[in-house]
Amino acid sequence: MGDFESTEILKNVKFENINWYFHSYLKDFIKEDDYCIVDSYIAEEDTYEVISNLARTCLFLDDYYRIKYPKGTVIIPSLKKKEFVDSTTLTRYIAGPHVICLRHNFTKIESRSIRKDLANVLITLGGSDITAFLKQIIKSLCRKYPNIFFHVVSGRKNINIESEEFDNVQLYTDLTAEEMKQLMLMSDLTITGSGQTVYELIATRTPFIPIKVAENQQSIVSNLLELSLTNDFINYLEDDPLRNLLNNFEKNIPYSVRKNQYEKFSNFIDRNSTKNIVNYFLINHDIEDKFRLRVATNEDIYNVYHLSNDSTVRANSINQKKIIWKNHREWFNKVINNDQYLFLIIEDKNNKFVGQVRFEIKYKVALISISIEKEYRGNGISLSILLKSVQECTQYFENVKNIIAYIKISNIASKNYLKELDLSL
Repeated sequence: MGDFESTEILKNVKFENINWYFHSYLKDFIKEDDYCIVDSYIAEEDTYEVISNLARTCLFLDDYYRIKYPKGTVIIPSLKKKEFVDSTTLTRYIAGPHVICLRHNFTKIESRSIRKDLANVLITLGGSDITAFLKQIIKSLCRKYPNIFFHVVSGRKNINIESEEFDNVQLYTDLTAEEMKQLMLMSDLTITGSGQTVYELIATRTPFIPIKVAENQQSIVSNLLELSLTNDFINYLEDDPLRNLLNNFEKNIPYSVRKNQYEKFSNFIDRNSTKNIVNYFLINHDIEDKFRLRVATNEDIYNVYHLSNDSTVRANSINQKKIIWKNHREWFNKVINNDQYLFLIIEDKNNKFVGQVRFEIKYKVALISISIEKEYRGNGISLSILLKSVQECTQYFENVKNIIAYIKISNIASKNYLKELDLSL
């Protein structure tokens, strides 16, 4: 549910357009087993409360902590990673570059480089109604830099930039995501509003000058400065923004300045963000609160040994022979002292041994293995624990791009929940 107009996000998607602000409709429509995703800049807290109470799980999309959310998971795209739980509502807030949901076209970027000469400049200030300022920018830059071509993206077709006065400017409207991406890849520098476009510029590694055109963009601007992703920004809301922009533009002409920003953008935004968000959505947080993961120690050798020789664990293993103690001790000591393994122990809140998850790292691939004590099987913890352990693995080993599991054909249960993680089996 969300506030959608005729946008590209709904292209080729079957959907029903309804007035979902009526609580009576929500109570008839939402079932107790439903998973609800809500993306809205309009809905009030009471509407979110109704949805949260009716649905099994809720995921709320937000940009700047707009309201106090009810129980659920709130995803906030941000350049800085931050995760916390509001203890009063049990709402989980997940922020960071790993949950910046890029448009599909921006998840696959061909390699690019930065040209030494500043030849093409993109100007895109977003949906803000600052037409007069945009005209001032165009006239000033086109007049001062006749050898630079300026590509201006605007949501207004009738902006009338008097392009006949200049032969080094072109106006674009109603661009698709792919067309916008290609403009960014062609540009040597971009002048941009400090909204969501900043994330796409970072994903395409396009150097840019950020302009704060609204107060709700302050968090993005602050993060850019704190992370040294930009040296300065233009505040449209303060005096003489045009003069400040022209001075800043001059500073960004040198190749070394643009190249430095280009290099900082490398792999900054996780292009698997959509998958990350889905994983957060699927995690059963009631289960997660009852169990925890920690790195294995020498004291875990006996619990792992007994679990490994459990009849069901052995039956579902590639090697079904019973493990003798001597071999287990040698193997265990080798694994916990090898930096190419991540060996995690699952415990309940009383520190009782529940199971183990193990990752063996081979360059950019992680081989995963999981086993759970008999009394905890069948209650839905495996998927949630796996999702959490995969997050741990990718934090420990940032170079890992694929996770693979070797599973017997007859082990249907493991195949099913591992497929939900989109792992290679």
